[in-house]
Amino acid sequence: MGLNRIASLVTDPYERTARLYPALLALLPMLLVLVTTSALGKPFTTQLLGLLGACGITYLLANVSRMMGKAQENQLFDTWGGMPTTQMLRHRDDRLDTHTKQRYHALLARKLKIKFPSSEEEAVSPSEADEIYRAGVKWLLGKTRDKKRFALLFKENVSYGFHRNAFALRWLGVLICIAAIMWLLIANQAYDIHAWLTLPIGQIITVGLVFTMTLAWLFYFSSRRVKQAAFAYADMLLRACDEMR
Repeated sequence: MGLNRIASLVTDPYERTARLYPALLALLPMLLVLVTTSALGKPFTTQLLGLLGACGITYLLANVSRMMGKAQENQLFDTWGGMPTTQMLRHRDDRLDTHTKQRYHALLARKLKIKFPSSEEEAVSPSEADEIYRAGVKWLLGKTRDKKRFALLFKENVSYGFHRNAFALRWLGVLICIAAIMWLLIANQAYDIHAWLTLPIGQIITVGLVFTMTLAWLFYFSSRRVKQAAFAYADMLLRACDEMR
């Protein structure tokens, strides 16, 4: 684990947004509680957090975020009926109009030097057709790595990576939110509604923020949200065909 790799978590837009931010969002409720309960001012807590930072906990969290996201991705693709780009290249899919789809097929067929299936051939051998579509997308991915030339594509990729990884961490995020609220209430011995109302204003705000984050994990970071981001990225990737000659 090199220093350059750790530094990229902050300096690289994809690493920072798609991998690090979901992990930090999951930890944020606990960090808020540490602040509001003044635990950060205690030597042991400060030393523990410093030790964890020195051991590369941030790097670990980012990689956990990525691995869980990638593992979740395959399950989502199976649920959706295949990779978004593969689906959009199918004749039977109506997300792209026929003329645009034919233009993409023609460009990819020429670049790969293989014949793309007709609608009839796709109907007879859908798995073989999908294999050709995946080969075309793989070639296209290799030709669109320039972040400056394909800036909009890169932004859609970052958005998809962020939503995918956050979705994969959603239950961990919920558990941390619950643990954070319980810690706060136990630390203040707020075991009933009357005790809750006597909490310091800062801690009441913290409870509200953590509760809001719980709702975000449960309802915002959904498979539907990931699907929207995935197909937006797939659409932008296929549009890059028009820039290829």
